[in-house]
Amino acid sequence: MYSDRRLTTGRKMLLILSLFFLSHALVTAQTTPTGFEAIITENAQQLQLLEKMTDSLSSGQIVYSPSGDYLAIASEVGIQIYSNTINSEFHLMESENPIYSVAFSSDGHLLAGGDYEGNIYLWEIESKELVTVFEGFDSIVWKVAFFDDDNRLMSQGKSLGTTVIRVWDIASKTAISAIEYSEYPISSAIPDVFGNFVITSDSRGSLHIFDSGNGQLQLSLEQNNGGGNELLFNPDKTILVSAGVGNIVLWDWENGSQIAELRGHSGLVTSIAFNSDGTIMATGDSEGEVRIWNMRDMTELITLHENIDEIVSLTFSTDDMFLISDDVYGIIYLWGIPDEN
Repeated sequence: MYSDRRLTTGRKMLLILSLFFLSHALVTAQTTPTGFEAIITENAQQLQLLEKMTDSLSSGQIVYSPSGDYLAIASEVGIQIYSNTINSEFHLMESENPIYSVAFSSDGHLLAGGDYEGNIYLWEIESKELVTVFEGFDSIVWKVAFFDDDNRLMSQGKSLGTTVIRVWDIASKTAISAIEYSEYPISSAIPDVFGNFVITSDSRGSLHIFDSGNGQLQLSLEQNNGGGNELLFNPDKTILVSAGVGNIVLWDWENGSQIAELRGHSGLVTSIAFNSDGTIMATGDSEGEVRIWNMRDMTELITLHENIDEIVSLTFSTDDMFLISDDVYGIIYLWGIPDEN
């Protein structure tokens, strides 16, 4: 999946054509005015597979813009952006290399994409113009994320075999800091809710907080629970989720205390997503399982088994009508609850 992503001209044209048909299928399913129920805790156990797209279209993550107006799909020819409100019209943000990681700014004006060769692309959504390209790493960019002020961008990748977190100033188009942790490898990272810090998890599951300006370690929360491969805040940013091998740890981020530990996954948790109000959490793992959790009582609601391999990303539509998952083979799954009334 992650090895050779070089494209021939014919392959590139085929993928662009395939993306058009994918866009049409997704928009047709999601713009139907009736026929589906919003996914809530009371009906989540009725989730079912609505659509399975088996062509290798996606090369990485799939995310919605904060407003829900756009869906971004990482592909081997760039990032496909389509609008939920303009039928099947879409635009392809082209890149030199296949894209893996994707993120929108909080105001929805900017889009970032990290490719398989260590580059980070930054586009302006309205004009569809490429703003800049940051050359940050020498291999795949695993994560990109905007700080809440949208003035800085965090990226996670490897340089000379070591995982590094780089923070970029968007206005000056320069690197602010490079964050490394010498004792244990960094597994994941995320900008802190307070704006000036970066939170990382290591291979044991411990959390470390770094100053985003100078890269200096400020605080560590020591754990040894199987690693923190993925980090995500809930929508109101009061709970931090750290997920590793077979376990999910929930932190009260106001006081730094552990709230709960959820178990059920047999593999490494590779993706986390919340519905709009944070009452439902979806988690996907390296075995292809997607588990849906009730965040009110911290119990599992249902396990979705249709995925056949490692989950790359999960995302809820902003109206909570749909859940999208994709795996390492580029297969995209659309989940929902048909309204039988």
